[in-house]
Amino acid sequence: MRYPGGDPDGPLPVLSPNDRFLAWCTHDGEQLRVWDVVERRRVLTDPPARTQRLLCRSDELTFTPDNRALAAGTADGVVTWDFHADRGRPLLPMPGEGVNSVEFDPTGAYVLSRGSVGLALWRTDSPAPADGGPRRPLITFPVETPAVTDIRLDPREGVLRYREGSQTGVVRTLSPHGLISPAWRRKARTDAAFDADGKPAEPAVRPAVRPAVRAVAADGTVHTAVSTRDGILVTRQGAHPVSHVVGRRSEGPAAIDPAGRTVVTAEGVLVDVATGRRRQGLQGEDLLPTAVFSPGGRYLAAADTQGRLTLWDAGAQHRIAVLAVADSTVERAALAFSADGSLLAASRADGSVRVWETASPRLAGATLPTGDGPVLAIGFTSGAGELHLATAHLPLRSAQLAPDRAAADVCARAGGGATRAEWRRYLPDVPYRRTC
Repeated sequence: MRYPGGDPDGPLPVLSPNDRFLAWCTHDGEQLRVWDVVERRRVLTDPPARTQRLLCRSDELTFTPDNRALAAGTADGVVTWDFHADRGRPLLPMPGEGVNSVEFDPTGAYVLSRGSVGLALWRTDSPAPADGGPRRPLITFPVETPAVTDIRLDPREGVLRYREGSQTGVVRTLSPHGLISPAWRRKARTDAAFDADGKPAEPAVRPAVRPAVRAVAADGTVHTAVSTRDGILVTRQGAHPVSHVVGRRSEGPAAIDPAGRTVVTAEGVLVDVATGRRRQGLQGEDLLPTAVFSPGGRYLAAADTQGRLTLWDAGAQHRIAVLAVADSTVERAALAFSADGSLLAASRADGSVRVWETASPRLAGATLPTGDGPVLAIGFTSGAGELHLATAHLPLRSAQLAPDRAAADVCARAGGGATRAEWRRYLPDVPYRRTC
């Protein structure tokens, strides 16, 4: 067929995945046309003038996998027009200078966009933010080179790929950290918890209408502390729960130790559950929305309302280190120690998680991008080989921490270590050794 009045400066005509619809822009670059190839007729659709201009001035038009809509990367972000329903789909705004290209996964649930700031992964069915602000990508990836082409989503492998440079065959692979998952839940959760082995567990209170904290002993015993009008209700969970009320009226808990013997209040007061005796700790900290004891009873980590994260001795009398300065964590951070207390993980305002070695707390922690923030709960497996995360739409994701597992993954991706011939070529002055 011939399409009339095509715009030589606009996006090329594009055919839908089911080969039924053809879309192009008219010669003036201002009007979108959609043609039904099977019925040989024009599809009547009337996008707003601005939507048509954005689509037609883009580099490329893309049909959505359901064959019902057209999308394009524009100065505003990812703009999508449903020509069957004759209405726009939610705008996916991209910071910086807009979006150059878009790529959907086969289900249409995810879309990958490329812009001046790099790559961004979106969930197309994410509801509008409760605060009325713009939709945000699940995760972004800065890309140093501007010559990025052929962006692709590989849902089977759970990775993102792109070609780097127009004259080379270099293909880069990025991990979205488990965000592309069939376990995605449409309805967002607001709370989550893990047990001592990093397995999903029930939160302290459901729904969490009152300040509540939980801790799990090595034998699996769960202790909870909940704010009530009469004080802090401390409960040892189990077939025959045992409860005590400690503290003062309407006082809120920030943490309870795994043995259920000590509660830390939001004001930094340590309350002995058995005797009710009180002593001030955590001097110099602001109010504490959350804190956590290490399982061995050696450390106490505290996150205050200013976003500062600090590491203390378990008695809360000696500050060991300031791990993160103010405004670097979320309002109520998710915190967790590994079983041996050697690692501490905390969620951050950007949705990532940071992990520190408690033996070297003044060294910068390792940052793990997560997406789908904020992180609701963090847990370590018993050997601290994996970090488990729960977010609003994904109840369980894992991040490998064991160095040998990381080395094995690198070797698998590289197809094994360097051969002797490769070693001689690139490292001729270094004695050969096996790297994998």
